[in-house]
Amino acid sequence: REVLAGYVEYLDEGLAPAAVDAPDGGPRYGDPAPSLWLVWAADLHARRGADGEFLAGTLYPALDGVMRALRQGTRHGVRVDRDGLLGVGDVRRADLNALWHHALVAMAQLARVLSHRETAAFYLAWAHEHQQRFAEAFWDEPRGRLHESLAPAGPVAGLSPAQALAVGLPPALLEPERAAR
Repeated sequence: REVLAGYVEYLDEGLAPAAVDAPDGGPRYGDPAPSLWLVWAADLHARRGADGEFLAGTLYPALDGVMRALRQGTRHGVRVDRDGLLGVGDVRRADLNALWHHALVAMAQLARVLSHRETAAFYLAWAHEHQQRFAEAFWDEPRGRLHESLAPAGPVAGLSPAQALAVGLPPALLEPERAAR
């Protein structure tokens, strides 16, 4: 609880610090992954019987702000593009989009716990749409795996943690046949 509360205090335009720089001791922002892991950790904390007042008064409002900021875009170039995929600058990474999907599902769960039914339905619908777009954009059928990223010049092949994140975090982002491959 204290770690989550402390981390929430450092949110800046929906981004949690990726690191603290040694020279000045200040937080370094720009990568959305820490914010997405924060949503995942908060969901896990809530599932383990978190304090409802802490969830309603501190965590949920901050995390909802994270999701809105990433959707609208940050000064660090992090934003959800027109195709619904999360990108940093002109690059959309598979690992970030796997985490984004899980953050959408987690926010639906958190909203449901707090009896925000309409918001829960919104996040769940958004997660479903993202899952479809993710599969269309990132699946590399000839190789039977995900593209590592999508860049302006086209898909970038390779292996990355996205392969594990897309099938390892529940619910699985890929359909069972593709996940098995």
